Parts: sequence; structure tokens; C-alpha cells
Amino acid sequence: MASAAGETKSYNNQHVKIYVVLHGDSTTAMVDIVDNGKKDNEEKKENFVTIGSIKNEINKIENKNPRLRVFRASQPNSVFMSNHEINVDIRENYVGNSNFPGFGTRPAQLRTHVPVNRNIVDNQNSDFHNPQGLLLRLLQIFKNNNDELFNERLKTDVGETNNEAKESNQEFGIWIKYDDNWIKLMSNRDEFFLDINGSPKYIRIDELIIEIYRKIKSNLNQNCILDVFFANCSPPIMHQKTQRLQRVETEDGQIKRFRKLEDNCGSTVKWFNAFCIECKRIKIFLDGRKRFMEIFNRIPYPEHGTKRLTEMLTPPTVVDIDERASLYKNIICI
Repeated sequence: MASAAGETKSYNNQHVKIYVVLHGDSTTAMVDIVDNGKKDNEEKKENFVTIGSIKNEINKIENKNPRLRVFRASQPNSVFMSNHEINVDIRENYVGNSNFPGFGTRPAQLRTHVPVNRNIVDNQNSDFHNPQGLLLRLLQIFKNNNDELFNERLKTDVGETNNEAKESNQEFGIWIKYDDNWIKLMSNRDEFFLDINGSPKYIRIDELIIEIYRKIKSNLNQNCILDVFFANCSPPIMHQKTQRLQRVETEDGQIKRFRKLEDNCGSTVKWFNAFCIECKRIKIFLDGRKRFMEIFNRIPYPEHGTKRLTEMLTPPTVVDIDERASLYKNIICI
């Protein structure tokens, strides 16, 4: 797949569009050192990076000084409600339209408040009929050298059964705009996504952008625009469910509760760092939203545009039951 994108005529060398579909899997917090959430506990990788730091790394590979713009479509602690059809729709009719990051048509006005059933995953009766407006609620852009990104862990999906493998191959991977079509630059089984045993491994957002640049660098123009759109979930830091509250009666008759394992709620350091991560994620989201709307509001709508997103029954990004439960557990520990 990557070789097709390497042909000179394969894509607009001055404005390259990339669409990423992988699982988002948050990060971890240090358990033994107070670092305000700067690094994860397992590999000691940076939890937050800047656009400038990513550009510095890609320019070491080949210095074409691209204008890197990263787009995210999910809010912190949420799931991105996508499937193959929804991703095709967003790629073709939003990211792929010539007016991007504006819409291909004028979006209908979105109501100030949209009632959302708490069981949104099972809700099939909501009247969410304005997908442009719903997507617009959460879009963020990161483009300036000092703009910070949550350097989330990402993971591919290869499926466990034959049917799941077929669906995963169709839905997951990295796409690049190829003339008027989208082609896969990296499949869901690209060796970059797998460990030595062929199983999906964690990668970071900055690592992925650097790898994408490495694959397409030879045909980029100097100072080109490189847009990378992430269509993935952004869940809470995972709480370890095996660690439960212990109820103990002390000698003076008082009832106390504590966590048995020190690396969960018993670790003050971990949850202080986790709190710092959550606070920063929210700030990064709000800053990204503000930048996006400042740009979006200056983009005129095409007079006779035809690229319109398909109607959807649920918002593209929600905090569903599982994410809400994980978030509540984290808040209790914090």
C-alpha cells in the first residue's frame, strides 16, 4: 500500500491529507515519582508533546519544513462512535473536501442543547440529524510550534476470528488522499504496529506522525501542508479493576477502607500524577477547540458544495457507560 503513495502523481504534494483509524488507549501515570503527569509509568515516554518537537524530529529525516496540522475529533475520556461506513463518510465528505477544515456545504444550525440518552450506545430514537454540527462541537486543531498535544497511546486491531480480521482490515489503518480517492498508506497489519510476535503493540501519536512522514517524505514539496486527522477514542486512564476497597475495623472500633495494592488508590503519587494528566488533557482540548473555531469561522462556504456528511443517529463522540464508569473510579481515587 505504501508504495502506491510513493508515486509522484499519487497525491497533492503541496497539501497532503492523512486519516488515522486506530484504537486510542490513553496513557499511564508514574507511581513512584511526582512528575505532574509528564511521563508514562511503563516506558517512560512523554505524555505531552508539542507540534514543534514533532516537526524537529521529522526535519531530521528530511528537512522540507512541512506545515504540520493535527486534527482530533474526540474529547477527553470519550469514545469515537465510528465504524467503516462512518469513517468513509468523514474521509470522503469532510476531510477529503477541498474546503477542509471547513465543510463542503453550510452546516445546518445546531440546537444549543441536544438531549442525549445516557444509554447512547443503545439509543436508536434520537433525532441527531445534523452530523456537521455534531462533529463541529468537538473538532480541535494543533498547528503552532508551541501547541501541545496529548501524546496518547494508540493500538491497531487485527481481530481474533476470521470475520473480525476481515472487519478490522477494512476499518483500521492509515489512509492518504490519492487524487480524488483515499488509499491505504499503512494497513492494520503494518509491521510498525506489531511486536516481534505479530501482536498489536502500543505506539504514540508523535511516533506515528514521524513514521508517516518517513513513508511519504520523498514526494513532499518544500513547506507543504501536512494534515493528519485522528479518528480515534480518547478514554480515561484505566483503573485496575482487580483492586477493590478493603473494609477493616480498627482497635478503637472505627471502620476504615483502603486499597490493598499500593500501585492503585493506595499510591498517592500515581493519582496526583493522574490528576495532573486529566487537568492538562482538558486544557489541551479547550485550547484546540478555540483554535479550530477561530480558523473555521473565517472559512467561507462553497456556493454550490455537494460534500455533506450522512445523517447519524448518535453523536460521533460520547462518554459511554464504560468510559463513565472508569472516569468515576478515577475520580474516587483522585
